[in-house]
Amino acid sequence: MVDFGPLDEKTHQAGPQKHWNESFYLNFFDLEGNWGGASRIGFSPNQGFADGFICLYFPNGATGFIRTWESCRDHLNRSSAGSIEHACVKPFEKWQLRYVGPIYYFENPASMGDFAQTMLTDLPKRDIELNLQFQAVHEVIDFHASMKRELISGSDLLSKLRPNYFFDHLGPAIRKVKLLRVMSGAQHYEHAGRIEGTISVDGEIHTFNGFGQRDHSWGVRDMRVPTNWRWFSGQFKDDLCFNAIKVEVLAFRASGGYIYHQGKAEALKSWSFKADIDGSGLRAKNVSLSLFAASGKRFDVTGEILENIPVRVNTGGCISIVNEARTRFSWNRGTGYGISEFME
Repeated sequence: MVDFGPLDEKTHQAGPQKHWNESFYLNFFDLEGNWGGASRIGFSPNQGFADGFICLYFPNGATGFIRTWESCRDHLNRSSAGSIEHACVKPFEKWQLRYVGPIYYFENPASMGDFAQTMLTDLPKRDIELNLQFQAVHEVIDFHASMKRELISGSDLLSKLRPNYFFDHLGPAIRKVKLLRVMSGAQHYEHAGRIEGTISVDGEIHTFNGFGQRDHSWGVRDMRVPTNWRWFSGQFKDDLCFNAIKVEVLAFRASGGYIYHQGKAEALKSWSFKADIDGSGLRAKNVSLSLFAASGKRFDVTGEILENIPVRVNTGGCISIVNEARTRFSWNRGTGYGISEFME
């Protein structure tokens, strides 16, 4: 387990690898289930750029999305990518998300399709201003320290070893093996927090009061390596906050996460989930999670997918789709909100 210090909240000296990346992420959901969203900024100094995105869930069921990009050869002491800023106010305690500018607006999220469309200029837009403050409710969790690795079951593995699949994936598999050791040296921590501030749309100001999840990571980030992942995070105020992930790479699956409950954060010993997937094979309609904390406590959570935003990521010609889905979670003590993330 890494003992992170205040300097780790700043940017770090880049490694020599092409796909070395440092990123800051924050999602946010209000208590009433009206507003929600997520933002990430990332620095790829060895490729010479910084990029970011904001996805926004509106109270009327519409969704918004914007990407930012700018040249960046040196990311040290940087806190923004284009117009998106993640600023540290007090290490491990207070952060601020700011953005002023347009966002592409989709009344029907199902019509969003491929986000390459957002390069067009004739899509409907809204002018927004985000000014949100994150206040941590618990200490940061070493994300990698919580991960446990296992072999994928024989039946699942055999289903992947059809001749066409094998020959199509032999080259990528060799690359993944080479990169796994390098990627294992990455650092990554997460924590949940209260979020307050304002969201302005076309000059109309809305007060925001809710919760969310923040993370910071740095190291080699090559999206060609994972086959898929499933990540869930949600908050029931500060009564219960959870974060759970499963990642598949070749014949292995890594699983981890944590629970915050009754003033204590602890790693997950194990967890499982079921998802009702729609006809696309990518988007879930409902999920159910069984989370087992290291202390032995069990938490059963169900989730209803409300809106889905497919974020497209291109790494060396390999296209990954990361589906960011706002989710209404239910637990025996009430309702909370968060993200269900399905990557393929």
